[in-house]
Amino acid sequence: MPPENQTAWPGRHRFIYLGIAAALAYWILEAAVHSYVMNGRGLIDSLTSREPHELWMRFCMAALVFAFGLYAHFHEKRHIEEKEQLRESEEVNRAILNTVLDGIITINDHGIILKVNPEAEKVFGYTAGEMIGNNVSMLMPEPYASHHDEYIKRYLDTRQPRVVGIGREVAGLRKDGTTFPLELGMNEVRLDGKVMFTGVVRDLTGRKKMEKQKQDFYAMVTHDIKSPLTVILAYAEIMADEAGGLDKESRGMAESIIKSSDKVLELLDDFLAISKVEAGNFRLDLKETGLGEVLEDLYGQFRPLAEKDGHAFSLELADGLPVVEVDRSYLGRAVTNLLSNAFKFTPAGGAVGLKAAIEESAGERLVRVSVSDTGAGIAPEDRPKVFEKYYRTKGATNVKGTGLGLAIVKAVAEAHKGRVELESEPGKGSRFSIVLPVKAGARAGRRADDRAARAA
Repeated sequence: MPPENQTAWPGRHRFIYLGIAAALAYWILEAAVHSYVMNGRGLIDSLTSREPHELWMRFCMAALVFAFGLYAHFHEKRHIEEKEQLRESEEVNRAILNTVLDGIITINDHGIILKVNPEAEKVFGYTAGEMIGNNVSMLMPEPYASHHDEYIKRYLDTRQPRVVGIGREVAGLRKDGTTFPLELGMNEVRLDGKVMFTGVVRDLTGRKKMEKQKQDFYAMVTHDIKSPLTVILAYAEIMADEAGGLDKESRGMAESIIKSSDKVLELLDDFLAISKVEAGNFRLDLKETGLGEVLEDLYGQFRPLAEKDGHAFSLELADGLPVVEVDRSYLGRAVTNLLSNAFKFTPAGGAVGLKAAIEESAGERLVRVSVSDTGAGIAPEDRPKVFEKYYRTKGATNVKGTGLGLAIVKAVAEAHKGRVELESEPGKGSRFSIVLPVKAGARAGRRADDRAARAA
């Protein structure tokens, strides 16, 4: 035990010594009282009395006093050990907080900063003394700073989290007045009936810079490759045309060039799209779009492929499909990715279905766009990972692709404030769905036959 935790004389066993001394003192005192008050015997005679009842009573009382001293000793020993463990625990926690690579800030239920670690000082440019005791809104730009206390109150009143328990990207404000991207994870802590919140913050400035550089690189490479590839593709299409005057074998070579060029273009587009997602630069051109029209166009594009490969291909659209506010290009790309996968993983003679339905959930109107197939299905252990970049299931090792298609589908759905869902049964097939919200009062879109009638 460290010297600072040693007790004064007679040391750590003082209660045992005091118990023994008290027992002896009681024995002598009781003998003295008994000798002079009760029967007039001398003190020595009384101390050495062999009367059984006197000896027994003195022994019991002395033992009781000694036992109390022994109890006090062990009680204090346990108290010292607990105090030492608490001190060591605090030192360990302090060492962890001081060396962790993320900033950690603790606030109370009024938003007042209670504690910060050195990394938080580095992130925001303030010292601990400048932050502790002030409202955490000092670390936020407007308009978030003015409304932060309202956010805390709303959470405590409703228990509906917007940040608490949910990691998200926010903007931070440094001491020098500059703003920067910040990853924030916030959790509620209750200690002795008091509510506190601990936030873990990470400066994303470096990561954002690298992502921007990577996106610029992808864009440059994509442009530099696509330009000559487009020329090659155009000449190959001319050569593949029967009017080009080539023999059958040469036209077959030209068609191979076209197919390979299309795959390279698809690969480049996938890399560019996913780089935008990673850089947080995934911008949508939202316009009111008839969902039925989009799906009918895609059905028309894939029907020749289905007939060529011997797939049964069906389209099922619910009556009154609404007009939705989407980026038609990106939504079409997402559904195209799902259809391409369905045809690739469904053997000849199998079936692929494209379906759109209207649903309601918790008072919200939704549309569900589904692509189903009768392929091999996806094993349960693979399902949580299929939307990750570059992930390929065990059964997909012989199927060509970038491994980015489903990651793009997920990004497109979430950018539209929707979600993706997967249902699958090994040996029977899969169904992928894009679920999108519908604005209140959205009108119904027009079907292809309606458009044809209007054009006539």
